[in-house]
Formats: sequence, C-alpha cells, structure tokens
Amino acid sequence: MAFPPPDFRRDAIVDAAIRILDAGGVEALNMRRLAADVGLRPMTLYYHVPNKTVLLSMVIGEMGHRIVWDTYTGSPRDRLLAQAMDMYTKLDAIPWVSDVLRTGTVLGMPEFEQAEIYLSAGMELGLDHETAFGLWRTSWFLITTELQWNITARERRGDEVAIYTPDPDELTDYPAVRQLFDNWDDYTHGYRIEKYLAALIDGLAASSGGSSTDG
Repeated sequence: MAFPPPDFRRDAIVDAAIRILDAGGVEALNMRRLAADVGLRPMTLYYHVPNKTVLLSMVIGEMGHRIVWDTYTGSPRDRLLAQAMDMYTKLDAIPWVSDVLRTGTVLGMPEFEQAEIYLSAGMELGLDHETAFGLWRTSWFLITTELQWNITARERRGDEVAIYTPDPDELTDYPAVRQLFDNWDDYTHGYRIEKYLAALIDGLAASSGGSSTDG
C-alpha cells in the first residue's frame, strides 16, 4: 500500500486546521481533534506537526498564500500605505487571525513575500536598509495590535461591562488626560489606523531625507 508523501499529509492537515478554525475559532483547534479530522493517530500527527505553535504558523502561512493581495501602484509612499492597509483590511476579515496573533505566532513565507514588496518600496522612498526594516516591523506591529484591539472590541460589544469613570479630581495630576477625557470614547470610535500609518511613513521619509511624494 502506497502512503501519501509528507507534503501531501501536511497540506491535508493545514486544510483541516483551517476548517476547524473557520467553524469554531482557535479554542476549537486542538491536536487530538485535528488528528481525528484527518484520520491520523495523535502521535502520527505530531510526526508531521510537532506542536500547535508550528501548526498555527503553517496555517497563517497558508492563509497568506490564499489571500488575493492587491497590486500596489503609484509613488513609493502610496504603495507603502496601500499595502499596509491591504494587509490590515484582509487579515481583519478573517475572524480567528487576531486570536492566532495573540499566541505570538509569526508568519511564514508570505511574510517574506509581503516584506519584499514593502522593503523595496521603502528603499525606493530613500530609506536606508535599517530604517526600511524598522518601518516594516513597526507597521506590522501597529497592524497586528489593531487587529487584536478589534477582536477584543467585537467580543465585548453587547456585553454589560462595568466601566469605571474617574472623578475629575482624580485626574488633577494628569492634565493632558483630563483635557481629553470627556471625548475619550469619541476619539476611540473615530480612530483610523490609516492616518497614523501615513504619518509614520511620512515622518521616516522626512527624517531620512527622502520625499513622501517621490515617484
């Protein structure tokens, strides 16, 4: 009897993991359930995938391949911002991605594919290698943090949460906070990550001697 090659088994395992995630999120995915889904004994599954962290990395890598990313055109600055927002928007559309990111799981090869596009545009903008890398890393940090913030907000929506409202006298030592506090909720609801990603790109371009309008 011929056995399927390891790559075939890994593909089937990742496909099954994505089905479980789509149906029940990260909490529904465990190695025993996954083994049953693909018709393997748990110990055999561990031969192909040593632990859940590796599995989630493989899943995120596969999702990076499946997502149809936009084609980014225009000036380097415009391409950087468009790519950052494309990653944010499309990852936010996958409900369980934020929970996976909370585990500290890193992307696989699609990260390098996206990084190649982003780093190239950064260097076209006039950034040196270190600054281009820093822009990529900081942009990714902002995107993933906002994704996690979004899922937390969605989980809490509709829940009866006791919100602590400080007395103004408690903010005496925090004048900046006190000035903003009355509008804090409005600022939270009005926050848009695009504005601050653009400011990050423009600021680094200016400090590096490049131009955010370079074509």
